Amino acid sequence: MAPVASAFLLLLLQASHAARTQAELESELERGGECGPEVAEPPGGESLQEYFDAKRVDYGILNTTASFGGSLVDPATCTKKDVCLLMRQLDMDFYARAREGTLTDHDYDTPPTMGWHMSDNCNSMSRGYRSVPVMNAGLCQAQARKKGAGKLEEVSSSSMPTGCVVVKYGSNNAKAFMNILETDATAGKRYSDSGAVKETMQLCQMDRSLSEAAAAYYSPYKLKPSMEGREAHSTSCSFGMMAFLAQLRETMSPCARIITYRTDPRFHSAAHALQVAASLENSGKRGPAAAAKIRQYVETVRQKYVLLDTIANHWCPGVWTAAKGTDGATCSAPRVMGWTEEGKKLQELQAKR
Repeated sequence: MAPVASAFLLLLLQASHAARTQAELESELERGGECGPEVAEPPGGESLQEYFDAKRVDYGILNTTASFGGSLVDPATCTKKDVCLLMRQLDMDFYARAREGTLTDHDYDTPPTMGWHMSDNCNSMSRGYRSVPVMNAGLCQAQARKKGAGKLEEVSSSSMPTGCVVVKYGSNNAKAFMNILETDATAGKRYSDSGAVKETMQLCQMDRSLSEAAAAYYSPYKLKPSMEGREAHSTSCSFGMMAFLAQLRETMSPCARIITYRTDPRFHSAAHALQVAASLENSGKRGPAAAAKIRQYVETVRQKYVLLDTIANHWCPGVWTAAKGTDGATCSAPRVMGWTEEGKKLQELQAKR
């Protein structure tokens, strides 16, 4: 499996403190170096499906005419290398969902909590959770109308809070703004010398996303030190999540598609299905064709369960074992990686010190 391990960058998660000594950094480089941004997002900005399926084409797993469809998969195209790509995609998919704040089904089904801040701004923790300015113009316009504001106006003002803002001049005059400039300005009431009141409100919504550092570090699809020697039990070997990628049409992986095969409720076992096929063999003109389809169904289900065992107990742990034994095939993922926004700030702070 050495060719596969060298072809694909796998991730070996190493526990680390944010502040590391020079000796620790040198030791880390000897182990294969710290993971770069390529472990989180495709370097070309394409979708994960495009990125990984293009790699499958390059490695002969898929052909250039491959497409999403209901036809059965040639089991010969499901290889250990394909599983390796699925393991990497699961890790990067976690990062993408963590950055978007959609890690759970609840996050997809329920919009984030939203409300107007009458004081401070979205950066404050006055409501007990992190929040961010609403930057969606359509959403801002709809909520601003409820406050009596008219057409939304885009501005770039340093004296106004960021994002969706409603400014009330007196009791009946309200205007809606989308401030595209990032500022520290706050909402609240302002009084002029003449006694006129100007009230500024900022629309904020709960921030359910993780930071770059947290999204990259907390992925369960990296191999933690506690799982070394027990790689088969790591989350990266979850064939259920691999199948889920195929069900969402986020991969054309042959292995993932085979895992999605479902059993037919008409048959309670493979033996039962073969018995039915045998009885259909001599039952009229359509009997042989129907029997052949049932036997094909039995074979596809057999392939699925053989594959599940192979992935969980052989291919997936084998990929980790081979990668750890190959120079440059793994990288270290400390709590704050240097390429993240937090990592850059930490480096700047250490440089000042």
